[in-house]
Amino acid sequence: SGTATSEASARDPYTTGKAAHDRRIIAAFIASCAARGATDQEIAKGCPEVHKDAVRARRGECWGRHAITKSPGEKRATDSGKGADVWFVTQIGLAGLGLPAASFHVPVTVGE
Repeated sequence: SGTATSEASARDPYTTGKAAHDRRIIAAFIASCAARGATDQEIAKGCPEVHKDAVRARRGECWGRHAITKSPGEKRATDSGKGADVWFVTQIGLAGLGLPAASFHVPVTVGE
């Protein structure tokens, strides 16, 4: 159910397996970017251990599990000059990574 899934995601947004490993790598990279955040292109460059064709899917799963959130309205230029969404880690994402709550994060509530 949606509620049980949201509660499980809040406890551990990464779970287990290869996809979970990739989600953890992506969230940790975004967390390392702190207040700057990261675009999909920056994530792909910063996470070479995640297959380039899987980056957007795994990032989308992180978002769906509330481990990350995108900045409302903020865009950053890619190498091609197009505007890209900027992603930030959330408190849920930090907790799942075992990082202290004092680390930079963007507040988000489950259900957004």
